[in-house]
Amino acid sequence: MTPESNHALLSEVLVLCRDLAASHDRLLKEVADLKSQLSPTPHLELKEVLSPDEACKLLNCERHKLAQIRTKYWIKGAHYFLQSNGRSTYNGILLHDWIKNQAFPTMHQQAIDLWLSQQPAQQPRKPGRKRG
Repeated sequence: MTPESNHALLSEVLVLCRDLAASHDRLLKEVADLKSQLSPTPHLELKEVLSPDEACKLLNCERHKLAQIRTKYWIKGAHYFLQSNGRSTYNGILLHDWIKNQAFPTMHQQAIDLWLSQQPAQQPRKPGRKRG
């Protein structure tokens, strides 16, 4: 390679690095904007079961936004539950984790997996008398 071609290659690398840094800055700003929109209310205690109103307070959002988030991001049977009366309840533990780990979906998936594994339906049955 000639010095001219090295110089041209170095210039291209510098342009790519500048573009990457600008993209990184834009992404950080978008994440900060999302966090400000969905920042948890600090005075709420961590509850396992939340009503829709409590979930809205936690997420600092209106009911229609809660429905959009539920449809787009959450898993029925983990993040929310539909009751026989048609009402919804929300998993406060996983909602808190979702807020904290939105930028890290793998970490949030680990929290979901852990929570699901600790549910009674997932526990092995103990040997004993058969019910009948």
